[in-house]
Amino acid sequence: MKSKLPLRRPLPGLMGLVLVAATGCGATTGDVTGTVMYQGKIVTSGDVIIAASDSLPYHGAIGGDGSYIVPKVPLGSAKIAVVSPDPDAGNDMAFKMNKSIKPPGPAPVRGDPNKWFALPDEYRHFDKSNLTVTVIGGVNQRDIRLD
Repeated sequence: MKSKLPLRRPLPGLMGLVLVAATGCGATTGDVTGTVMYQGKIVTSGDVIIAASDSLPYHGAIGGDGSYIVPKVPLGSAKIAVVSPDPDAGNDMAFKMNKSIKPPGPAPVRGDPNKWFALPDEYRHFDKSNLTVTVIGGVNQRDIRLD
């Protein structure tokens, strides 16, 4: 038995909408990942900070193996800074100053103090580090070699 309702073809605009929904509008961010080394030695703690194309900072922690990942960085040219404060600096400073306050739990892990070494101050500043990356969609490999 045939239906008496006429069959209609999908509107071209609807097809375009389906195509855009299926493919997405394109990436607007990328992840920046790599390892950090200073004079051939692995930097085992700290943060990589990226001043992205939107002028906002994005950061990722440096792991004990020197690896880092800074997720969801906007596409475009960006500047990089690296900070690696002494893991022992400020340990329980508030508790040392006020003995009546008890720590809520163990101190956060900041890296192995025996593997830590100071980085030159210039790498802490976007305008002095001379470190850059051009972020594209997907994963961006950017190993950071400091002299």
